[in-house]
Amino acid sequence: MKKILLNIFILSALLNAAGGRGREIMQEHYSLPKADTMSCLAIMMLVDNKNNKKMRQLKIVEKDTADGKNSFIEFLSPAEVKGTKFLTYGYDNEDDEQRLFLPDLNKITRIKSSGKGKSFMGSDLNYYDMETKSLDDSTYKFRSEETIKNRACYIVTIFPQDKDVPYQKMDAWVAKDNYFIYKYICYDKNGRKYKTITFSAVKKIKGVLIAARTKVHNHLDQHLTLMKMDNIKVNQAVNPAVFSIKNLK
Repeated sequence: MKKILLNIFILSALLNAAGGRGREIMQEHYSLPKADTMSCLAIMMLVDNKNNKKMRQLKIVEKDTADGKNSFIEFLSPAEVKGTKFLTYGYDNEDDEQRLFLPDLNKITRIKSSGKGKSFMGSDLNYYDMETKSLDDSTYKFRSEETIKNRACYIVTIFPQDKDVPYQKMDAWVAKDNYFIYKYICYDKNGRKYKTITFSAVKKIKGVLIAARTKVHNHLDQHLTLMKMDNIKVNQAVNPAVFSIKNLK
């Protein structure tokens, strides 16, 4: 009986250690230096399953706050989306507040929590992908290790705790050398492989790691979203009025 109890104790300790290791790795990730402000111009390319392409130009402005990260996105072209604006007030310990302005309707819409899984402007990013994330939003499990593109990574499975999150889980490839996440595989609520998000052209600007290229592959729709960020500016003054609701119109 003592031997059985000892084996159960050892097994339990090993399981707890695996879970604890996953959280420790993600804690290192969330402890990476963050930009007080970031701005850039970006090109978003949408590619459907017939290789038809749509290109959009946008500007992005972000500011880190005591509560989370605020962000403002404005579409500059083409004409069909020009003037569309998206504002996020990020909160570490509660749902982010997101608003979308559509110029054709001259209307500001607040994104509901139940709408986190909806596509952002026809892309393969959803509104949840645009939110601020924090360590305590999820639980974690260390899975294994793998080298991708000559970079050794830990693989950690992330289990979001919010029922409105459109993913059942996400596998994250966290680099051993800098704890930056270079890849996610996201699974839908039915456990199907939903999409793969990869980050490349990672630059260190004023001590902050930023991915200048993002690729989102939607496996269910066989659709791609490609993002290229240029003219990236870090820790430069930003007018606070950029993040006002008045600035949406």
